[in-house]
Amino acid sequence: TVLGFLIYKTRLPFRDFFKIALLIPLFISPYILAVAWKDLFFQLLGNPGFISSYTGLILVLTFVFTPLSMLIAGSAFANINAHLEEAGLVISGFRITVIKIVLPLIKPALITSFILVFIFSISEFSVPSIFGAKVFTTEIFTQFTAFYNHSLAILQSALLVLLCILLLLAERKSIANAPFLSIGEKGSNTKLYHLKNRGL
Repeated sequence: TVLGFLIYKTRLPFRDFFKIALLIPLFISPYILAVAWKDLFFQLLGNPGFISSYTGLILVLTFVFTPLSMLIAGSAFANINAHLEEAGLVISGFRITVIKIVLPLIKPALITSFILVFIFSISEFSVPSIFGAKVFTTEIFTQFTAFYNHSLAILQSALLVLLCILLLLAERKSIANAPFLSIGEKGSNTKLYHLKNRGL
């Protein structure tokens, strides 16, 4: 959300470059990123023990899915009507405008971002397997391949699919009404903030 605000709502220097550069992790396999991070810490520290298991898993998945959240939040920021922000700035300051007007307007996009990242993360198998983290997907794989407990593996898989479907159904209204899906002259009336003027 912070990156989306900085890139889509401020006159950040080289913001077009950062907008493209921050999307790079989306085009690289999470498996490759996991191996690269593990090798990097091994080369730097000699013992990547502290980066193993859940620490490495969280680090890599955060690195992978941050661009997705940035895109959703940034698109929502870009679709906010500038007149609403200007009216808020006349009545109150910058912080109150962001907290009371901007953030509530992009709330559906924030919830959607959370749901999508949660679904992608809980369904990810390659990164947890690289770091040896015991999560839902690795447990399904273990039951299916190591213990040949196909019934339990299928049941766990069905629960995973059901959870994802329920989350998507619960977010149906929020997705339909989210600002980042609105149709109009996108960005034509977007208000951009100067970082120096706002003390950022």
